[in-house]
Amino acid sequence: MTEVVIGVDSSTQSCTVEVREISHGRLLSTARAPHPATFPPVSEQHPDTWWEALITAVREATDGLDARVVGLSVGAQCHGLVALDENGRVIRPAKLWNDTTSAGQATEMVERRGEAWWASQIGIVPSAAITISKLAWLRDEDPSPSAASGTSCSPRLADLPPHRPAGHRQVRRLGHRLLLRRHRHLAHRHPRRVRRRTRLGGDATARPRAR
Repeated sequence: MTEVVIGVDSSTQSCTVEVREISHGRLLSTARAPHPATFPPVSEQHPDTWWEALITAVREATDGLDARVVGLSVGAQCHGLVALDENGRVIRPAKLWNDTTSAGQATEMVERRGEAWWASQIGIVPSAAITISKLAWLRDEDPSPSAASGTSCSPRLADLPPHRPAGHRQVRRLGHRLLLRRHRHLAHRHPRRVRRRTRLGGDATARPRAR
């Protein structure tokens, strides 16, 4: 049985998977599953479709292989907005990086504080592509209690909460067990490390102060 690693590229248009032999990096198979088409200025996709494409592509790429998956690497689009309720469930389609409906909010934010202030505070000047302007759009356009009390994360698959347990089980069958074991190992070694979600989007890792 050949030991392999799976590489995943979850982009705006599709999910592409490569299976490579771990010893020499030889490409054994590849597969691709499409994501729903988007039509900017409104560019949205439901995160469930990313999971469905991931499972489809991995199944196709591993079909017929006598292999044991020992590693999984995921790269995905960024600067989008996945809005969650207070229980971590997705409440609406994700706004992708090329959704420009928050252009007005971005302009207002820059006019209010100035480019230099934003650059010093978050390292970037808000534009319609950046997540923080999409959060402002959500504040203005979706006054529902779930949006007001929830959190958010980026479209990177690694950031998504386990709102799709069936999808997680299917990924584990294809080799994700190794990653789960590693996360448990790290949690055991660093029990005081707290992974939290901020209300301004994204994840942060809080480390205890030295005593």
